[in-house]
Amino acid sequence: MKLIVTFFIFFILILVKIFGQSLQFEAGGRSAGLGNTNSNLKDEWSIFNNVGGISGVENGVVIFGYNRYFGIEGFDKVAAGLIHPFQFGNIGVSFFRFGDQLYSEQVVSAAFGNKIGFVNLGFRANYYQMRIEDFGTAGTLFFDLGGIVELIPKLSFGAYISNFTISRLNNSEKSSLPVIM
Repeated sequence: MKLIVTFFIFFILILVKIFGQSLQFEAGGRSAGLGNTNSNLKDEWSIFNNVGGISGVENGVVIFGYNRYFGIEGFDKVAAGLIHPFQFGNIGVSFFRFGDQLYSEQVVSAAFGNKIGFVNLGFRANYYQMRIEDFGTAGTLFFDLGGIVELIPKLSFGAYISNFTISRLNNSEKSSLPVIM
């Protein structure tokens, strides 16, 4: 019984530190169809998900996506990107927007991905901006790293970390953007 009570108290203490987070800008139909389990996908939408996957893009591509959640105005997601392969790796730029005039989040990103043997690696620099009517606008720069290891053609493992620099919207400790792994 003591073990159950200890576990319950520990679980409640963990929940005290959990907050609703922003910075969720996954995109792409394939990713959404898999419940946003996108860490090992190598396609053009990887520029929004695991940036290591952009090294799997073989031809230049332009992408655009739009989604309105629950049919409610203001719950709109717009995503656009461009990826071009070069001899030294793939370079991409992307734009993501969520919201309307009252509340909105925008992310502009530049990404680089390269395949080295059976390992796909990627790096992304992002500028995040949040706007709330009557409160103003704040923005910050943050960085992402990602990688995918393809052991055999049908078996791969991927991992990425977003905002490993623990960037903040201002100097307040409570305004940190989440670190997503």
